[in-house]
Amino acid sequence: MYDLFDDLSTYETYEITANNGYGKTKEAQFCDEIRINFNKNQQIIEICKKFVTFFKTLHEYKETYGKEQISDKYPEFLNYWLKHQLIKSGVTPNYHHELYNRLDGNCSTFDPEDKLKNKIFDIQEYFNNIHILYSLYKDYNDIKDKQKSNCKEFLENSQKNYNSALEKCFQDGDDNLCKGLKSFNAFYKKHILEISQNCPAIDIPTLSEFILLSLVGDKGSKKQNIGYNLVQANSDYSDMGLPKIERGIYPNLTGLLSYKYNIRFESDKNKNNCNLMKILHEFFKYCEKNNSNEHLLPFIQEFINEYYKKKQSEYEKIFQECSKTTSSEYCQIHKNCQENFNSDIEIIKQNPDNYIKHQKKNINKYSADTSSIANTLSMFLDFAANSKYSTTIISIMISFFLCFFFLYKFTPLSSIFRKEKKRKKIPLFFPERRVQDVKDDNIRHKNVKHKRGKIRFAYQPS
Repeated sequence: MYDLFDDLSTYETYEITANNGYGKTKEAQFCDEIRINFNKNQQIIEICKKFVTFFKTLHEYKETYGKEQISDKYPEFLNYWLKHQLIKSGVTPNYHHELYNRLDGNCSTFDPEDKLKNKIFDIQEYFNNIHILYSLYKDYNDIKDKQKSNCKEFLENSQKNYNSALEKCFQDGDDNLCKGLKSFNAFYKKHILEISQNCPAIDIPTLSEFILLSLVGDKGSKKQNIGYNLVQANSDYSDMGLPKIERGIYPNLTGLLSYKYNIRFESDKNKNNCNLMKILHEFFKYCEKNNSNEHLLPFIQEFINEYYKKKQSEYEKIFQECSKTTSSEYCQIHKNCQENFNSDIEIIKQNPDNYIKHQKKNINKYSADTSSIANTLSMFLDFAANSKYSTTIISIMISFFLCFFFLYKFTPLSSIFRKEKKRKKIPLFFPERRVQDVKDDNIRHKNVKHKRGKIRFAYQPS
């Protein structure tokens, strides 16, 4: 329903033909019979005649040149066009149904092949969202065909409409709009060179790839969108066992996950690259804070596979540029990221899969340490439970082992335990010696020549 505008340029060309010749179309004479007690009655009649003429023109063109020249979806486009004309002409919505009924009752006179069957109906519920997509394509065509020359205005409008569609797509849950936005994303990338040629004075930014996550696993099972759940959680912890990602702490990462790994369109290259680097920095920050949580790994895997790998070429350009200079704002963020998370960013630069393996190893190591301590505590708790002083023993044992664990993990105590220091044993007591032996020793010491004037004293404990 939303993917209608790839051939908008062709439609607009033949719309001009229809507007010039609608008065001569015999098949549209039934439109004159429309009688509405409304001051817009004449406008409704004209819209009716233009619609019939427009349809006949597109149908003949399609039959002559085939679908390579015009899409099979031209009836759906005509349905949008009809609603747009009624709104633009100021016809009250209460009277729209009159025209729909009139066209439906006379389709056989101008559409004997039933190309419009079940295709013409009021799209009031979806119109605003479809119209956003129309505006995106319309702005592009105006620049491409040089009907407009204000490239700066084109970029500003494109940014506004694209981000508005992104918001409605994910926050309002309009899946059809998401698919339509993905089609525009591909269309924009395909024709960006034409825009650049008509706007040589402006650096036309690329659009990041539009991502539609598959919610079906390899074996047909339903998959969860972990990142989206982490920002939408109603409590401090999500159902996944991870802390909620708060917008106040991780504003850029929250925005990304709210749009299910899609990035808002920024017409300014510097702002776009800043956003990319802030997202990565906040991701590292969240992972570091929760690196002891065994539930973290699935989120890391999703982030890398669904986001980073698809944006990897954009990140590589930033990394390459920022390795030579730090003059731009996004290179300053890159530098800050390196200072705080040097090992993380170096690993992900080389191979994002290695980053997943690295994090998995860290999480498993911590889980093993925690499990060992938990087993030991469990043993003592079982022992204490059989004692009449169980409450006191349990409290003492828990305090002792927690204290020992933190001393072992976070102080040099662990290294001390692993070292075996060999020390010379000094006897606490000297054996008793006869007085004569002592005198003999003293006589010998009298004949000793002291080196460098040093005096040596012999001491015998009593």
